[in-house]
Amino acid sequence: LTMDQVILEKHCDVVLQESDAILSLAYLNSYFQTGLKNILDRAILLHSEAHVDISRYAKVDEIPFDFQRRIMSVIVRTPEGQDRMITKGAPEEIFPRCQQFELDGDVFPMEHLYIDELKEEYQQLSADGFRVLAIATKTVASRGSTPYSRGDECDLILNGYVDFLDPPKDTAKAAIRALEGHGIHVKVVTGDNDLVARKICKEVGLATEFVLLGP
Repeated sequence: LTMDQVILEKHCDVVLQESDAILSLAYLNSYFQTGLKNILDRAILLHSEAHVDISRYAKVDEIPFDFQRRIMSVIVRTPEGQDRMITKGAPEEIFPRCQQFELDGDVFPMEHLYIDELKEEYQQLSADGFRVLAIATKTVASRGSTPYSRGDECDLILNGYVDFLDPPKDTAKAAIRALEGHGIHVKVVTGDNDLVARKICKEVGLATEFVLLGP
């Protein structure tokens, strides 16, 4: 249904203000991961506005992506000599792992009122058709050769989002109409969240009244 040409369209803080710092964090995460780089990683690494001096950073460790937790993390040593975990993934998986969020250089607790408002921000992006990845970080104590694990992906600081567009093919709507004219019903199975799926389906003329989620 879509062009399969994902473009990194936005990089923003938790209130959707454009942020080069978020782009830098996403770039470091995608650059240092050794697992299979998906189309979102490639879109980050190809983004023309990403200016990160990789030579100033050193990879310490990584916690690979898996489809159960839907996030992945790298730990890098910053130019200041600190070890920093940079985590990216589905917002609904990142949020429960965050104790705080960052805005304009200040850090605030993830209180209930804030959580609802912050969720509305990324849900609006999804409703507009964006694929959204949340970015979160924390400074960690150096542990030598002891590896990091999934259990370390906690007490994070939510920093912001990177948002991608994969627009519908120009021919999709006509193709679906032709199929339906021959009695063929089109069903969509997708790894995108329901808001993105509804947006794309609506644009290509598919009914969105009924969406069945995994849970």
